[in-house]
Amino acid sequence: MRISVRTAGNLAKYLPPGARAGQAELNVAADTTLSALFTLLRLPDDRSYLTSVNDELVTGDAQATLALQPGDRVMLMPPLKGG
Repeated sequence: MRISVRTAGNLAKYLPPGARAGQAELNVAADTTLSALFTLLRLPDDRSYLTSVNDELVTGDAQATLALQPGDRVMLMPPLKGG
């Protein structure tokens, strides 16, 4: 199935070759979760990511259980750091 992925900050480097301006259209398996997408993109697993699907924030355990649907729009943002 096809999904749209946008990234913010330095996460664009994890998108497949040919992605432009931090955006990519990806074909993924029908049972792909957000956590599986993180693995597919080879995002470092020692961090947490702010993630939204279709403009709805997805946090914590929901990232491991939410199955993506055809046409979903995923936004990945690096963790926020404060000072």
